[in-house]
Amino acid sequence: MILMEKIELRYGNMSEFEEFFPRHLKSRVGRGLYITSKTKAGRDRYKYKIGNSFPDIIDDLKTNKRTVRFHNFRTLFIADVRKTKGGKVVVSLPERDSIADEMEKRLESIAIRSESALLETIYDRIVDIASVQLAMTPIKEIVVSIHRNGELDFKEFAQKRNKTQALRYVEFLAGLDYITKEDGKLLPGQQMKRSGKLKSLEDKELYQKFLSEILAKGYGYIQDYLHLTQIVPYLRVSNSYFLPSHASGELLHLSEDEIRKHYRFYYQKSKPIIKIRGQVNEVVEAKIFEREDDYIVGNKDIWKEYSKAVGSL
Repeated sequence: MILMEKIELRYGNMSEFEEFFPRHLKSRVGRGLYITSKTKAGRDRYKYKIGNSFPDIIDDLKTNKRTVRFHNFRTLFIADVRKTKGGKVVVSLPERDSIADEMEKRLESIAIRSESALLETIYDRIVDIASVQLAMTPIKEIVVSIHRNGELDFKEFAQKRNKTQALRYVEFLAGLDYITKEDGKLLPGQQMKRSGKLKSLEDKELYQKFLSEILAKGYGYIQDYLHLTQIVPYLRVSNSYFLPSHASGELLHLSEDEIRKHYRFYYQKSKPIIKIRGQVNEVVEAKIFEREDDYIVGNKDIWKEYSKAVGSL
């Protein structure tokens, strides 16, 4: 909720305010703004809830079908309205930059909820991307070493990297109950001990299995605490396809440029087309996207699972 009040609009009387304020909201502040409700806040003072409705335009390049999905935020901010002793009306509003920031946060919340649902269905594929594998190398080293030898000396592990960073990896895996630390040794936790079948897996198979589970359970921690930002671009590019598909109700046929357009809309950031193309190619190789003639189409199995997980946004 925006609390900062920086803009003031003035009207000659209450009738003038009621006639012109809705127009001024749209012309001076934002085209999609509207009054949601009004409550009395004291003598000659009112609080007006202001909402926003804006379109998300989604085109399927193969069928030329256009879907316009409106995002409605019923309380974007609150306008303070007061009558002066002379009968004039003064309206206090947040500054436009604050309103724009709040809009970005609302859009981001939609994108993040969609990302969470999408990650539930693609985590075992996103780990196949080379740069993600590279970013997760320290976790691989811990898991494979303990699997192969039954333990790992923490000092040995920490020699190759900053000690603080090394501790973060250890605390992360310990928090998920994959390992324990005793007397300077890293040992299997309950999650690593839970199945005798794991002992028969090759190092690569074991690592892939654990990495998928770790990514599914600890993505937020991996991104925020371990700062493994290499995962983020591929999840966002994937989301920039599946989220508009969800809005349209079906798998879309898009180009890299259309995905870039949706990325800019949902994340309020621009990304060079050459980066989008490279990331799309890697997502295709991970079998999250498919190529159909000149179009990019989402994997049908992922689409089914994502549609169940995402619900309504």
